[in-house]
Amino acid sequence: AVFGSAPGSATPPEHRIHSNPISPSDLSKQDISTLLGIGHFYFALTRFSFWGARTVHSRGRPALCYKSSDMRVKLTYALPLAQMVLASALIWWSELWERAANRICDMPGPAPAFDLLVSINAPAALVRASWRRLPYSVFHPMAAFLLDNGALVIAIGLLWYWVALNIYSWRLRRTVFIFRWMPLRLGGDALLIAVGVFWGISGIDDGRHSIVWAHARGMSCFGPYVWSRWLPSIAATGLDFTWCFALIYLFGRDFLHGVFRKTPVQARPAQN
Repeated sequence: AVFGSAPGSATPPEHRIHSNPISPSDLSKQDISTLLGIGHFYFALTRFSFWGARTVHSRGRPALCYKSSDMRVKLTYALPLAQMVLASALIWWSELWERAANRICDMPGPAPAFDLLVSINAPAALVRASWRRLPYSVFHPMAAFLLDNGALVIAIGLLWYWVALNIYSWRLRRTVFIFRWMPLRLGGDALLIAVGVFWGISGIDDGRHSIVWAHARGMSCFGPYVWSRWLPSIAATGLDFTWCFALIYLFGRDFLHGVFRKTPVQARPAQN
């Protein structure tokens, strides 16, 4: 017989099946070129001293997390870029809308497209309020417009880059991306909780306005009330409350963990 031939079998040596088992030590010594052919992976071997990124460990050893690095790279670049493109489009649309409204109204106010931009990027819009008047008091109106809105678009990109890092950190370690030094961590958490409370109050105000605009009839400087005021106010209400709940829950949770010195539960490494 060919299979399981015993010593002294009539089967010639060249027809026998020989098994060469690979020892576990050989598997553990694969080089990087071999691992690259297996699949997407990264070794969590680094530790940041300033930010809260930590090594993921599984039973005392660095964890091998598949496809996490690809997700991080795509998210941290694609999400900010998409939001910056959307912000630029809404600013351009708002400018065209306001020029048309100025022909029939003396003071039309902000266009609905700009209100939507503010609600989508609420924290960045709050930061913009600190420099909004400065460019227009120093530069030519056109230069001030470009400087103001260009800085806003950059701030939006940085905001969503930070959001992407928080998404990655939450998926990896079930915690937020913030400072590791405890005083800065607690201070940052408290500040972001306060921002969440602010946008919660703003959401209540927008909700009240949406009720008022729901019963309004006629035309505003930007068109019928139903879609120039009522629909944007509903969208603003939902986005304001989304920012409110996200900031208060995530950073309130991290604040409590910092106060009571609790370590967030780490996510298990993904398996094939």
